[in-house]
Amino acid sequence: MSLPPTHNYPTGSSRPAFGVSQHQEMGLQQRLSPQMRQSLDILQAPALELRQLVQQELEANPTLEDDTADTSLDAAEEQADERDDDLRELEQWDEDLREEQILSGQHIGRNREHEDLVDHLYDSISSPESLASHLQQQVAMTPLDPESREAFDLLVAALDERGYLTISLEDIALDNLLPLDAVETAYSTLLTLDPAGIGARDLADCLLIQLERRGYTGSIAAQMVEHHFDALTRNKRPEIAKALGVTVADVNTAVELIATLTPRPADSMNDQTARYIDPDLTILPDSKGEFQITLNDASMPRLRISRYYKDLIAEASTNQEARTFIREKIRSGKFIIQCIEQRQETLRRIAEQLVIHQQPYFEGGFSELRPLTMQQVADAIGVHETTVSRAINGKYAVTPHGIVELRRFFTAGFQSSQGEGVANTSVKERIAELVAAEDPAKPLSDAKISQLLEAEGLKVARRTIAKYRDALGIPPTNLRRQHG
Repeated sequence: MSLPPTHNYPTGSSRPAFGVSQHQEMGLQQRLSPQMRQSLDILQAPALELRQLVQQELEANPTLEDDTADTSLDAAEEQADERDDDLRELEQWDEDLREEQILSGQHIGRNREHEDLVDHLYDSISSPESLASHLQQQVAMTPLDPESREAFDLLVAALDERGYLTISLEDIALDNLLPLDAVETAYSTLLTLDPAGIGARDLADCLLIQLERRGYTGSIAAQMVEHHFDALTRNKRPEIAKALGVTVADVNTAVELIATLTPRPADSMNDQTARYIDPDLTILPDSKGEFQITLNDASMPRLRISRYYKDLIAEASTNQEARTFIREKIRSGKFIIQCIEQRQETLRRIAEQLVIHQQPYFEGGFSELRPLTMQQVADAIGVHETTVSRAINGKYAVTPHGIVELRRFFTAGFQSSQGEGVANTSVKERIAELVAAEDPAKPLSDAKISQLLEAEGLKVARRTIAKYRDALGIPPTNLRRQHG
């Protein structure tokens, strides 16, 4: 079965299709430009958006059928075989769309344990508008024991409309016959999740959690919230300045920072415009420790050409006008099916390259991320760089270290003294670690951090340190210094 050309996406591709001259290719692209634009929309669309696009096509094209209702293995195989038969028969109507066969990739099998894990991950994020599902999505990869996972579910259910937890952990443990340490473990996990401040006990606790998350632990702002919250709420700035031994200007700066925090973390999930993440694939180790790539086909629309309309064309009683209309709709439906298949294939091939180039990340986390460009991946799989950029647009993968946006795997970097590439994200993580371990009374300057990194084999300019520090939300030295 022919698929739309992997190498021929518009916008500057330099690779002509096999067996097609540049003049012929230009004519073909001009003739197919509406369809090719449609193929780009499908390639770029994240899973949730793609389902919406397909729903629009189902409503507009009567020859398309949705097969996602029947998910049994036998039914899926039968539908796939029948769909292939339909498409082969339709080839005679569609010679102008025939392009090179996309190279088929090696099938990656999954063991039962792996499938169960994947099923659990996707089952836990099924509700787009739910704060609970958003939290469950994040904790899905956390290795909690059964009692702690049960406690986590109870904690989420106990959150009030602000996102605060006002019930004591002891009461939750007693009421549900759970060990207190399991509830405490679950609560500690909850406090690490987004939105920052979720699970806080009160407003002060909520603000303090957010400050700590942004790297302001021990800062003037944090001290104000933790020790002088009553004075802060009454706007007694000179009193706070005197108590902390700082200037009123320092307090004013801290107040401006506190004003950027969210007092009701649950409100961010009540916003109907809040983005919902539906991962397009998983990259997880199997029982042998080998990383397996699994496309999220369960959430992808599975389409087929209606046999009813295919048979209707062959009936003598069908007039020419109806036959032409049906043929055009079938051709359009066929192209949609091909584009979805190619989208999945392109994602799989990109993911294979991520496993190859970012193996250290999958084994050790973001501190092990390596420099990688889209051009490197594009060259490896034989497509244009813009195709890779479109294919990863807004898409996420479930990994051993959480749900990660695919774009995060592509990053510039530095050369270590040992000649190894070190990603920018790894450098940022190391900066955060150094700041977290600094003496609060004598915080590290950007120049000192640069010296420490150079001693570790990484030469990073002071101005770059300052830029990364700002990106991490870490304040400058004078705002990190603790007085008294």
